[in-house]
Amino acid sequence: MGIAERYILNRVLLISVTTLVSLVTIVLITQVLIFVNVVTNSGEAIRTFMTMAAMLVPMVTGIVVPFALVIGVSNALNQMHADSEIVVLEAAGVSRSVAIKPVMMLAVAASLLSLFNSLSVEPAANRQLRDIITQVRTDMIGMAVRSEAFHRLDDNLYLQIGGQLPGGTFESIFISDLRDPESELLYYAQRGSITDHGDTKLLVLQDGEVHRSNSRTGEVSIISYAAYAIDLTQFTSAADGNTYQPKEMPFRDLISTDPNGAASAWQPKQIKSELHRRLSDWLYPLALVPIALYFSAGARSNRQERVWNLMGAAGAALAVRGTGFFVVEQSGGSPMLGVLPYAVPIASLIFFCALLGTGKRMS
Repeated sequence: MGIAERYILNRVLLISVTTLVSLVTIVLITQVLIFVNVVTNSGEAIRTFMTMAAMLVPMVTGIVVPFALVIGVSNALNQMHADSEIVVLEAAGVSRSVAIKPVMMLAVAASLLSLFNSLSVEPAANRQLRDIITQVRTDMIGMAVRSEAFHRLDDNLYLQIGGQLPGGTFESIFISDLRDPESELLYYAQRGSITDHGDTKLLVLQDGEVHRSNSRTGEVSIISYAAYAIDLTQFTSAADGNTYQPKEMPFRDLISTDPNGAASAWQPKQIKSELHRRLSDWLYPLALVPIALYFSAGARSNRQERVWNLMGAAGAALAVRGTGFFVVEQSGGSPMLGVLPYAVPIASLIFFCALLGTGKRMS
């Protein structure tokens, strides 16, 4: 790699990393605020906040990396245009590949890191985040026991416990679940306790009733039970199976064909969509960087408006990535739709690489 190529690589890398850190920080703040109720109800709020933020970094990074590269490439090359560095290089007989080669090498490296993140780091972090939420909600039950008042577990989800018996069993448990706008669920139990079932924490209710009210028809159904188990993480019946959602499962569980495996608790459509997401996300750094190169590479006059080039690169990148998000959601429906998550970034890569090969730019 020549001096000019190393110089361009260093500038693009510096701006891309700075942009990545800034975008990840902004997105992290918005994501952690979603769990503000969990954080504030934790006995160690600051420690919980920092741990949850750290566990969200891999997920946020996987989304932000392609856009950070687009911004980094566009800004670095436009700054070089403003300083007439690109003009000097091409006047000295250096081809446009001097800018394209190091940037594409950076895109390949980012894609490989994204693949490792999608298959290994992000699912592990998501599982750890789910475990934190489980532990905090378990602590909330303890707080509800001490206060003997209604305690908010989640939006429209409340818990009241009358007290705790000497053996650790809770008494007079009342739960109000109003999260579904079409139905209201009220749980009552004379006794209850928290038990571990594998990696799942369950609230086991004994000698109680479940009241289900239909908001549209006003009909109420009452079910009496001797024992009823509730998953503390998702607040669903323990019979629904696995605690972890598809985005939290290890890759080996997603591709497992075991009918009794962890993936069996979820619909095949959800499992396939998550598989396609993990196997296609890494293509987007490769797909979006040629867009930035097409709008920024090559010498041009200082009279030409750089703002329109930045807007064009950003608009095209958002369109490609937005289409990718949409097709991934639909990809679990059929094998034909399963091709789209890969076709979108590959088509973008081929199209803009072909435009770069022609040497022509949009006027």
